[in-house]
Amino acid sequence: MSDENRPLPIPPKTPFGRKRQDEETPQEPLMADQLAMAAATGSLEEYMKKNLPDNEHAQRLAMMMMGMTGMMQGMPQPNAAPDAAAPSGTAHENESGSGVQVPEDLQQAVMSGDLEKLKGLLIREHQKRSGEKMIRPAEEGLSESAPQSGIEKEVLDQLISIASDNSVSLDWLIMRSLRVYIQEYRRTGRL
Repeated sequence: MSDENRPLPIPPKTPFGRKRQDEETPQEPLMADQLAMAAATGSLEEYMKKNLPDNEHAQRLAMMMMGMTGMMQGMPQPNAAPDAAAPSGTAHENESGSGVQVPEDLQQAVMSGDLEKLKGLLIREHQKRSGEKMIRPAEEGLSESAPQSGIEKEVLDQLISIASDNSVSLDWLIMRSLRVYIQEYRRTGRL
């Protein structure tokens, strides 16, 4: 080959400053992939002890991330003790449905479509499992069944129609109207 036809050498770094990967050297799998493989084979505890031996925070972070991505079922509650947080069943039991049973009255409320009964049952189950007391809006003095006034509904309907006519989201339109209102208030001082 002549000097003019010879291909240019490949620089060791990309235009963004990262070093190029050599095609000859195999790339080690990512830690997330290694965690997923260890969880699938049932050797997660050994993997965590081997790769994250003395760092409890890193182990908790890895477990939390695995729970968020759906690799692990039955993640511990944040207010539970770390030693008592381990699930009693295996991931296979939880996937098959035998680990957590849905109460019969809850299933009936779902099938019948009774939302008030369903909300009450879900609050009861949450209180039973977490030990926290949830305050229902009716107990706070707020009435969920209070009808909206006609003026509020009319304003909301107008906002929705303006947003759809201009192909913008309702959130954007509300934020824009708040900005314009604040500018007008600063200029005139009128509420």
